[in-house]
Amino acid sequence: MIRVQEPNRTVEERFYDLLIEYGALEIVQLKKYFPYDDELFDRIIRSLEKKGRLVYERKKKIVKAHNGVQVDEDQKKCFWIVIDLMDQIEFHCVGRFPLMLLISAKAYTYEVYYVKVGDELAMSHVINYEKTENDKKEIIVIEEEFQMEKILVEDAIFCLINDEGEVTYYERYDAV
Repeated sequence: MIRVQEPNRTVEERFYDLLIEYGALEIVQLKKYFPYDDELFDRIIRSLEKKGRLVYERKKKIVKAHNGVQVDEDQKKCFWIVIDLMDQIEFHCVGRFPLMLLISAKAYTYEVYYVKVGDELAMSHVINYEKTENDKKEIIVIEEEFQMEKILVEDAIFCLINDEGEVTYYERYDAV
């Protein structure tokens, strides 16, 4: 679990903890998450790389916790929601399938799911089965807007995330 406000942790520790939690993230995501000037950011990367605490694949623009990490593209895409809600988040963490991320923000706990085209019905069943608490909200990341009509989850927040990491939210308040 990553707590956003950790005044007693160094920048390097927070950076390393984030990579251990998520495994691999794009360099642009890390720069948005840690909005330091380029010089400080590059110094952190070099220092952690030199200590063997991260692997920076410069050609792919990916930073990994270690060489054995397989990049989870769906999880990496969902991380843009963390960046988008950063000013509200208390903590966030990676979930276990089918849950991609868990985010605690001011008023709610958000469960983030990723639904590929063609998986709408199956994931609807899984998400509804996983629903346990009324104070949690589901954020469902979709690949195409038409998927919203096929996903049968009540009061879900849907979102599309483009290649630049811009998140567009859609909220549906209907009984399914």
